[in-house]
Amino acid sequence: MRSRLPAAGMLPAEQRRALLLVDKHSAGRASLLAAARKRIVALLGRADSRDFYTGEGQRRLAGDLAAIDRIAQTSFAGRTTAYLDAVARQVRQPEPTKVEPLPARPRGVDPVEVWLRPFEQFRYEYAKSQDEDLARKALLNRADLILGDDLALGMRIATRNHAQAARTVIGQRRVIHPEVSKGGTCGLCLAASHQMYRPGDLQPLHQGCECTTAEVFRDADPGTLMNRDSLETVYAAAGGTGRQELQRVRFKIVPHSELGPTLAAA
Repeated sequence: MRSRLPAAGMLPAEQRRALLLVDKHSAGRASLLAAARKRIVALLGRADSRDFYTGEGQRRLAGDLAAIDRIAQTSFAGRTTAYLDAVARQVRQPEPTKVEPLPARPRGVDPVEVWLRPFEQFRYEYAKSQDEDLARKALLNRADLILGDDLALGMRIATRNHAQAARTVIGQRRVIHPEVSKGGTCGLCLAASHQMYRPGDLQPLHQGCECTTAEVFRDADPGTLMNRDSLETVYAAAGGTGRQELQRVRFKIVPHSELGPTLAAA
């Protein structure tokens, strides 16, 4: 007689391996972000200062920044596909034979135009303070936001494409990561972690979100398992009143013209 599987549809050994896979996937994003940011800092550090003040120089630098971003985004999209394949193998599901690659313009706009935005921040801060060091910090802060958003977008697109290509996937859900979130996982992510999204959807995130993704199969839901211990840890740390407040958080999904659906407080 076939043994009864746990609620998540996975045997204990499979559960342990799946948890290791999601942790490795999350750590991979952190590593890619750190490496890309290091390259951006180095690029801007050796650039001619005059390029920060001219349209031609800014566009040249924006093109170089877009290339760094593309490498990191494409790499994380590829790692996401490999991670989803590995989890599928753990729950004895077929891997898709062909997954659509990341499009040339994931945001739907020219990446160079996106990477000109940090220079707008530079000009604004410099006009206000006349301090180039402050202006460069403002530029880097904006670059960090773009880089984080783009890696998250690459992951979301890769997950959607993988789910659409897989025969037995019926949905997808977010996986929270309180261990890497500054101040712990936010209430929006905790509330949304209980939602299941359709295979063809882009999973809604918010700026700075540390969540990753998991697929839901007809007879297995690894994401529920991945979130279970995290939710218990977060709620235990919050205590009575804090836990109740977190559980009362309501969210809404707001469309973004470039990043797709995003989470916001309701």
